[in-house]
Amino acid sequence: MFGKQYKYVFKLYSINTSTSTAITTTPPPPQVPPPPPSTTISTTTTSTTTTTTSTTTTTTTTTTTTTTTTTTTTTTTTTTTTTTTITTTTTSTSTSTTTTTTTTITTTTTTTTMLLLLLLLLELLLLLLLLLLLLLLLLLLLLLLLLLLLLLQILFLILLLLLLLLLLLLLLLLLLLLLLLLLLLLLLLLLLLLLLLLLLLLLLQLLLRLLLLLLLLLLLLLLLLLLLLLLLLLLLLLLLLLLLLLLLLLLLLLLLLLLLLLLLLLLLLLLLLLLLLLLLLLLLFLLLPQHLLLLLKRQLRVLLLLQLLLLLLLLLKLLQLFQLLLLI
Repeated sequence: MFGKQYKYVFKLYSINTSTSTAITTTPPPPQVPPPPPSTTISTTTTSTTTTTTSTTTTTTTTTTTTTTTTTTTTTTTTTTTTTTTITTTTTSTSTSTTTTTTTTITTTTTTTTMLLLLLLLLELLLLLLLLLLLLLLLLLLLLLLLLLLLLLQILFLILLLLLLLLLLLLLLLLLLLLLLLLLLLLLLLLLLLLLLLLLLLLLLQLLLRLLLLLLLLLLLLLLLLLLLLLLLLLLLLLLLLLLLLLLLLLLLLLLLLLLLLLLLLLLLLLLLLLLLLLLLLLLLFLLLPQHLLLLLKRQLRVLLLLQLLLLLLLLLKLLQLFQLLLLI
């Protein structure tokens, strides 16, 4: 905190007084008996003023004191005239003597507040610079998080493409298996036709029964083999269906995981923003003057309580998300 600084200027006036005295004597008239001489006394006072300036810088309040002392001494004029029956006249005249002494002490105190204004302006500039730096940090963090989200989306798209390719391959395999089944069915039909022909031949040719029996046995064996092949194909189809179901489940799980990760990122962003707000409030506590802190005390308390509540809510959400991830 910066305190108040005041500047005092003291002006002291000292008085040097010099006094000069002049005495003038006039001679008596030539034809009259000499009267007492006339004497004139005049007093002149000259004042000389000396100014002394003293400058002092302290950290106290401003006081202004002015003291004026005036002393005036005046002596009136006294005239005496004496007349007798003799033709002699004596006139005595005494001029007035005046002495004036003036003492003036003036104390002038000037205060300057320019230094205080400059200090307040510097403080405001520092606060603005700090706010700009914090805003730049926030923007950088947001850019980084956006880049991470873009990377996650790209990875997700790549996974989806791979899964689509797998699905296409599986579909092709299924088509091939269906074609094979059709071919087998055609073969079975042909075999049945052959069997019928053979039966007809057996009826026609009794001599060739043994051969026909052998042929029948071979045909039966072939039929058994075909049935086995059909069963194998059916099992393969079932396995492929199971694989498709598993892939679908995996896709769903991946989607859930990505959603949870996005929620976690958002919650982390909110936590970072709240922490930055707390840092800003702490900087305000440290940098603001005391009288401004006293004025903003209630508002800052309310802000701090709100931020703490938001932090607790975010922590609870994060715990719930972690539990979901563990369950998955």
